[in-house]
Amino acid sequence: PLHLHPDRPTIDAVHALLGDTARQQIRAAIAAIEQRTAAELVVVVQRRSRVHALPSAVLGVGAALATQASLLFAEPEFPLDGLLALPLAAGLLAALVGRLERPQRRLTPASWRRRDVLLGAQATFYRRSLAHTRDRVGVLVYLALAERQCEVVADTGVLRARPIEAYDRAVADLDRAMARGGAPDAAARALLELGDVLARCL
Repeated sequence: PLHLHPDRPTIDAVHALLGDTARQQIRAAIAAIEQRTAAELVVVVQRRSRVHALPSAVLGVGAALATQASLLFAEPEFPLDGLLALPLAAGLLAALVGRLERPQRRLTPASWRRRDVLLGAQATFYRRSLAHTRDRVGVLVYLALAERQCEVVADTGVLRARPIEAYDRAVADLDRAMARGGAPDAAARALLELGDVLARCL
């Protein structure tokens, strides 16, 4: 199955992986994989794993200070309430911008983003009951759009049977496809490569 989790609408463009064409491509890849392997595959497309406060804080404080400095050194005089209200308004607006996908990705440390994607994938794996398959062959492919990362969580039956190098290479290809923007064609091809590995061992 394929699960899409779009967040509330933002001014960011809708990601290609959330479109109908991508949905059809990924569902076709899943069907092709499950015809050749005993593994039970679930693909989750998540808009974002977590919204961090750091980008909003950096942009909000920076905008407030810059606005206040420009008012203090401006030629025309401003009333006292303007010196307080305008920096506050600028800071709040910049803090809202900090919640969008691009600032979140660029201003949040990579290690934090990787940890959040891993935790989101692990939580989803158990929430979807993939740990309860009969032969422990559940596989979750978690595609995080805002973070541009992929995490694959597999149950013990898969981990015992997998050829480690080929499996790790297929997972790395999925992660690279997401790092390059998550184009539907590239994601579907990388999924099929993972399916080839699963078909060999299960």
